Amino acid sequence: MVFFFAELNCLNEEADLTQLGHILAKLPIDPRIGKMLVLATIFSVADPVAVIAAQTSNLSEVFNLGKFNMCFFYDCKFHIP
Repeated sequence: MVFFFAELNCLNEEADLTQLGHILAKLPIDPRIGKMLVLATIFSVADPVAVIAAQTSNLSEVFNLGKFNMCFFYDCKFHIP
């Protein structure tokens, strides 16, 4: 876990947590996503970034059609009566 905080510049010269590091340590999410959300709040773009953070924490594709549904999509789109 210390690696993440060092990578995110959340440690000072004495290897103590910075103010941002203390906030990230309290969050029950990955520190990288936490920093993204904290900075998004500071820059007043929290709503769209929260959607992105939720999607990245899920690790699934947004549009997973699968083979059957993809064939159905192409059949409907390119069907010539």
